[in-house]
Amino acid sequence: MRLLSLAVVACLTASCGSTPARPTPPIDATLTVSLGEAAVVAPGSLIIRFDTVTEDSRCPTGAYCVWAGRAGARLAVVANASEQSIQLLSDPRASRTATAGDVRVEWVELEPYPSIGAPTQPGTYRLTVRVMR
Repeated sequence: MRLLSLAVVACLTASCGSTPARPTPPIDATLTVSLGEAAVVAPGSLIIRFDTVTEDSRCPTGAYCVWAGRAGARLAVVANASEQSIQLLSDPRASRTATAGDVRVEWVELEPYPSIGAPTQPGTYRLTVRVMR
């Protein structure tokens, strides 16, 4: 009987030492973030911060351009206490999607769209992205 009790205690101890991994919940969210601000996608585990506009050469409204131009943005993805910087571009031939860990972020839109004769003020930028896991 004592041998059986020791075997049961050993089995329980072994199973308690390893915690089963919790499944990571799927995410499919579209969010809009102002320049310099962050959005919480999954409380406690995923935050997206819009750090900077890296370029904005889009053809302004009211102008005639031979090239449509493109816009770019740098974001910080904070997932499970780890931060990673990613770069996204509006150009479909470039990197509209970036991955940080198990999270994929896709470019949707950058507003406001440039207008001829009215430069965009940095504080007015809003970036819309789709976040998936």
